[in-house]
Amino acid sequence: MRKITDTQRATLGSVLTGIVWQGVMLVSGVLIARILGVEGRGNFALLALFPIVLAQIGSLGLPMAATYYIARDPSNARAIVRSITAPALLQTVILVAIHGSVLAVLIQGASSAFRIASVFTLAMVPVMLAQQYGIAILQGQRHFARFNALRVLPATFYSTAMVVLFLTSGGRLSSITFFWVAALATAAGITLAIAIRGLPKGHSDAGAKVGRAEMIQFGIKGFIGSISPIEAFRLDQAVVGLLLSPAALGLYVVGMAFTNLPRFIASSIGMVAYPHVADQAGGIATRRSTWRFFWFTVAACMPVVLLLEAAVGWLVPLFFGGEFAGAVALARILLVAAMLLSVRRVLSDCVRGAGFPGYGTVAEVASAITLVFALVLFAPGYGVEGVAFAMVCSAGVGLAVLVSLAVIRVPSRTTDTFAIREEAAIVRTR
Repeated sequence: MRKITDTQRATLGSVLTGIVWQGVMLVSGVLIARILGVEGRGNFALLALFPIVLAQIGSLGLPMAATYYIARDPSNARAIVRSITAPALLQTVILVAIHGSVLAVLIQGASSAFRIASVFTLAMVPVMLAQQYGIAILQGQRHFARFNALRVLPATFYSTAMVVLFLTSGGRLSSITFFWVAALATAAGITLAIAIRGLPKGHSDAGAKVGRAEMIQFGIKGFIGSISPIEAFRLDQAVVGLLLSPAALGLYVVGMAFTNLPRFIASSIGMVAYPHVADQAGGIATRRSTWRFFWFTVAACMPVVLLLEAAVGWLVPLFFGGEFAGAVALARILLVAAMLLSVRRVLSDCVRGAGFPGYGTVAEVASAITLVFALVLFAPGYGVEGVAFAMVCSAGVGLAVLVSLAVIRVPSRTTDTFAIREEAAIVRTR
């Protein structure tokens, strides 16, 4: 019998965690929709949108860069974390100020409940950055048992809070927002504390020195490619919420809820693939690992998407109620986009791990440009379903571009400058 390798075990564990995460998130999604209704659910999604987008954009890919360099040289993890502390604090201050300015405009003429809820969300940018950095440190060290347990912790705390609200007072927009912030803040604090405490003591002189500027440059090159604009920036939800209506956004986010499972599975695979490929010696080993993870993602996500396409017609009314029946058609369209985005996500992680962070960024830029043109073409005539069609077009173009770059440009020999510098540093110590 073939022995399961550590990488295979980590990948399976990460996928199972992604499935659990989807189940936990489904619980909270159902409860919020039933408590708030269509319009209230749309308002909550709008409030959550801005801190999520700001934290993703404002991080400038630095957590992702930390994962890469820690994976290449785990013995120097503490020094790497120390070098990114000041930029991380600066990010937090600037982004909170931007978020406050956005909310000041958003709450003009809004209800008192919306105003109160918006104040609670001011804490979300530092909370999300803390979670990002804590998870990135654990991922780079390949401490996957702790990594998997802690990345599902925010959703677990959040869903627990929603169950309590649903069984007691029923909750309002302000109370749901407060418990959302409190749950995620608690989880982020635990994650960051465990990640820092687990850093190795001391410093290794054998590895190549990594400067702060080099890490920032790596992060900026790859940060757009490390996150899909649709998933991270929520461009589609912003269009629906700002140009259509809160009710349309409520239907859209319910349709999106059923696309989370394939995306979580792919994200879980990518979380293992990224540090694994980064740890390869380069050349043919890197190339093989890249395409092995790619095809594994296709095989893992395709059956899930097909099953959901068949079942979503009765799952939506079963979980969310009859008033959300309009989300069925949206879910079926968005599942196609989710499949394409899922495969692209893992391939982007792999090529970034191979030392080419810019490839994923090129694909995401192509995807974003396609999304803009597709929205102009489909949204005016088809409304919220037109936005979903635009998502499919965008995801397909982005995947095609990234596959082309990976086939042509991922080398069959070692060209990684980090590896060259590391070998030179070892020679100097002899």
